[in-house]
Amino acid sequence: MAESDSRAVSGLDSVSVSDSVWDSVSDSGAGSDWGSGSDSDSGSGSGSDSVSDSVSDSVSGAVSDSVSASVSGADSVSGADSGARAVFGPGEDIWGGGLVWLGVRGAWYACGRSFVGKTWTILEVLNWTKERFAQAGVESARLDAELLLVDVLKLDRIHLYTHFDKPLAEEELAGYRERIRRRIDGEPVAYILGRKEFWSVDLAVDERVLIPRPDTELLVEIALEAARERGPTCSIVDVCTGSGAVAIALARELDLARIVATELSPGAAEVARANAISNAVDVDVREGDLLGPVAGDVFDIVVSNPPYVRSAEIQSLSREVQKEPRMALDGGAEGLDLIGRLVATAPAHLASGGVLAIEHGFDQGADVRRLVDAQEQFFPAGTRKDLAGHPRVTLATRR
Repeated sequence: MAESDSRAVSGLDSVSVSDSVWDSVSDSGAGSDWGSGSDSDSGSGSGSDSVSDSVSDSVSGAVSDSVSASVSGADSVSGADSGARAVFGPGEDIWGGGLVWLGVRGAWYACGRSFVGKTWTILEVLNWTKERFAQAGVESARLDAELLLVDVLKLDRIHLYTHFDKPLAEEELAGYRERIRRRIDGEPVAYILGRKEFWSVDLAVDERVLIPRPDTELLVEIALEAARERGPTCSIVDVCTGSGAVAIALARELDLARIVATELSPGAAEVARANAISNAVDVDVREGDLLGPVAGDVFDIVVSNPPYVRSAEIQSLSREVQKEPRMALDGGAEGLDLIGRLVATAPAHLASGGVLAIEHGFDQGADVRRLVDAQEQFFPAGTRKDLAGHPRVTLATRR
């Protein structure tokens, strides 16, 4: 759907939406209105600033009310791509171009159809949601639908298939609807769930922190290799810790190691501390810029997953990634601002034979090696590839 698509409104029967919008339901209203109205390719009818019609609905019992809806400013409403919302009824919205509240005994209408009193099973709801996610451009439509429903039901995913014909209660549907809305709006699943697994560690995450990626587990592997060389009581600092993922993973594996984590964002530092407590590990989280919070300290290992996205590329990232903190993404014009500063200050905080390991973009390996090799205190740097075969972590040993 093009962002310029619009929908013309002229009474109930002319409400129509494009294929890529969610023609769904409310978290309030009559019975179990889940909503599965038909979609059309374009809006029709002649709009006006004020619309008033008498609506009669007999899908599940007779419903007859007088509906008055005013569209503010114009007769066209932009759709889900732009995230626009226009008032379509007293205190309610047309959400993403397809969710229309008509004020008829608490019922939601999608394309002029209401499904009142329908019982929805797990399988039906999953299939319906998968289709809506796919239409909205969600890449992992089925998986996301399952993860969000599991979160509502507080069960494991296998339960969805062993109990596929189980009817859902209205309160379960209401909770699922809210999660669906947030996902279609581009919010990452990890933020909706409030957690993300990393290195088999369950971490709390929210909009204050970058969501941990599987690629970053390579940083943990390299640090563990270095720790085996340095001994069980080695010291490690994790710079730009975010949610604390790397530091906590290392603390789980290295009971006797001293582990410090630094973070510039107070909010992210708060999340990291809470994650350390919930995972029962000892990580000293300090607020400040890069290695500033550990002035005068010397470590065996310095690891970091700093911001390394080029500033100009951020706007081209997916909607989901753009929901994450910009300060955790933006690495400056070339994506190397923080990496360059870290490399320059790391030698003063590394013991002889200590290891520096930095995660970076798949096309930044040569540049990061150049920065490291410019520091005479390091032996020549090398770069390791992630599971996808992309250069991901550059490491060097202190002379």
